[in-house]
Amino acid sequence: MKKVVNFFKKHYKKFVTVGVVIAVIVAFGFYITEPYSKLLTYIMQKYGWGELGDLDSESKVEIKMDTLDGASRYYQIHNEKGTDFKILQLTDLHIGGSRASYINDVKAIDAMYKLIEYTKPDFIVLTGDMLFVSLLSRNVNNMSAAVDLKMFMSNIGIPWTMVFGNHDAEFYNLYNNSELRNIFKAGEESLLLWPTQIVENEDDFDQVIVLYDGDDINTAFFLMDSEHLVESPDISIDWYEKVVDKINKKYQKNVPSMLFMHYPLYEYKEAYDLYEKKDNSVELVYGKKREEICYEEKTNFFDKIVEKNSTKAIFVGHDHLNDFSLNYKGIRLTYGKSIDYITYKGIGSKTEQRGGTLITIRPDSTFDITPIKLEDIK
Repeated sequence: MKKVVNFFKKHYKKFVTVGVVIAVIVAFGFYITEPYSKLLTYIMQKYGWGELGDLDSESKVEIKMDTLDGASRYYQIHNEKGTDFKILQLTDLHIGGSRASYINDVKAIDAMYKLIEYTKPDFIVLTGDMLFVSLLSRNVNNMSAAVDLKMFMSNIGIPWTMVFGNHDAEFYNLYNNSELRNIFKAGEESLLLWPTQIVENEDDFDQVIVLYDGDDINTAFFLMDSEHLVESPDISIDWYEKVVDKINKKYQKNVPSMLFMHYPLYEYKEAYDLYEKKDNSVELVYGKKREEICYEEKTNFFDKIVEKNSTKAIFVGHDHLNDFSLNYKGIRLTYGKSIDYITYKGIGSKTEQRGGTLITIRPDSTFDITPIKLEDIK
């Protein structure tokens, strides 16, 4: 026993040092994994219950559920007959949900509210990277950011949906996309239109939603998981083709559609390169290329889209500075304006790219796409 006591006395400082290091590591672990509610408190104090809900006063839609082939269930959105249907695309919000990201998170939430209030959409689509729980946000608990966003979206009273991006659930985050989906969807009054059961695809993050003008079919919306398309392109493309065929068969016509996803397809780069070469096959409608076009893999998905002659417009995010929209091979390729205040060096002070994208669909299925620059909203 005396030898043990002497040993501890001799190495006392080392034991203290090791103990302090372990305590710091444990404390830091709790710090970066605990739920952080300050942003949630801000949302409730500034945009509390009953205030955000007032934004849906002009909503004219009714949500129904139907079966596509006797097995696959999908959402129908019935818009008031003879009226335009407005979709607001918001992308790359990058909410960190932590102490370190709080100031930028507040800016992102305020920007979203401002865009929603200004456009008064009937439907909102978030095209990925809603969350950004990383070293920059000093956080690994992506549930905290998800709860913040869910509370905000739940309060506005407008139906919405989303596709995941590459930053929503990083490998070091505590929750994966399936668990995040359950967080977003929780609650009987949730207006999140999330995939129910579309057969033919092992990935349950893809879905189709069908818009009606009254009781007449108008436009189908495809929401597709970019990560799955990259990892299993044949499966994703096959799913798209089969669902297009099922929709056309059910409604006995070639139903026009739109596609929402996170990553740009290779053809975004191909088309813009042709535009820069003054090729007449491409028309730039608006916007600029401010950074390299970051497509993940070249697949034959775009060729299949052209072949099926259903999808007339594709909307993506991912590249925060690009906001161009162009026509290529009969398809409108559009980057949504981003919200991000945190990920790029100096992006908080950049304003040209920040905003949303308003998609107005008319009763005859034709549409307009309007970029909304946040700075221009008075």
